[in-house]
Amino acid sequence: MNFEEYRGFDATGLAGLVARGEVTPRELFERAEARARELAETLNAVSVWDLDHAEAALEAGPPAGPFTGVPFLLKDLYAFLR
Repeated sequence: MNFEEYRGFDATGLAGLVARGEVTPRELFERAEARARELAETLNAVSVWDLDHAEAALEAGPPAGPFTGVPFLLKDLYAFLR
């Protein structure tokens, strides 16, 4: 999936693609990470790249929920990872 295709979906649409098996959570993550890196210097929006945690989560499989497999950035407003 290229970025133009990716940006055509909201989180619900991306979750639907995953649910139907049209893309994998890893494909979405890789697309999102690539775009975040493209904009990292300009936006300075990502202070920590915790790719080990992301890789472990991808290996474990996404938890069930309405946004299963949809990547997101975790804002550092006292939010904690498990």
